[in-house]
Amino acid sequence: MPAQRTIDFDGLIKYFEGSCFEYLELEHAGHCLRLCRHAPQAPTPLFAPSVGTIDLAPGRACLPQIGDKVSRDDCLFTIRRFKAVVEVIAPANGSLASIAIERGSFVEFGQPLAAIEAT
Repeated sequence: MPAQRTIDFDGLIKYFEGSCFEYLELEHAGHCLRLCRHAPQAPTPLFAPSVGTIDLAPGRACLPQIGDKVSRDDCLFTIRRFKAVVEVIAPANGSLASIAIERGSFVEFGQPLAAIEAT
């Protein structure tokens, strides 16, 4: 029977904090320990600012797709409501992590439309 090893977690964390590593992962005997300086940031949700039907943004040939890069203040798509058009603007720089709508779908005020993952 192999001898049990004790791990000095405090010493390991102190070593990590004093290093220049951004991320450290150790695996041993089926166990894994990960240390990261910055917690992953949750994607920024994008909600419908109005009721209406989803349509293309001016100058776009199609709706943006998951993984597309976006910049803060980009018009991603529009919501048509009678004769009014409301632009849906990206609140942050990043890439699209998810899209919950399709062109022509009807959305309610506050309905989740997409999420932007910071890059």
